[in-house]
Amino acid sequence: MIYIYLFEIKIKINNSFSLKDKRKVTKSIIDYARNNLKISAAELSNNEIRNIAHMGFVTISNDNDTAKSVLEDLERRIENNYPVETIDYYIERI
Repeated sequence: MIYIYLFEIKIKINNSFSLKDKRKVTKSIIDYARNNLKISAAELSNNEIRNIAHMGFVTISNDNDTAKSVLEDLERRIENNYPVETIDYYIERI
């Protein structure tokens, strides 16, 4: 069986005074997800707001627990390693 999980997160970026500041943080998160976790990632909306980001991530696996835990680990990494506050997030099996 194949398991597909979606993770959406909306964050407030602390000390983001320009779109360039925001882009540094979002690009770092997205690059980490793509390059290290090998999952799909994109910025979804709020592109014009300098300190709010809405991002989405998708993973696919033949193991349910692995698919979900990859995204849960990413959520913790975003909270702990970036200058952000989580506004909202959810992880959903599709």
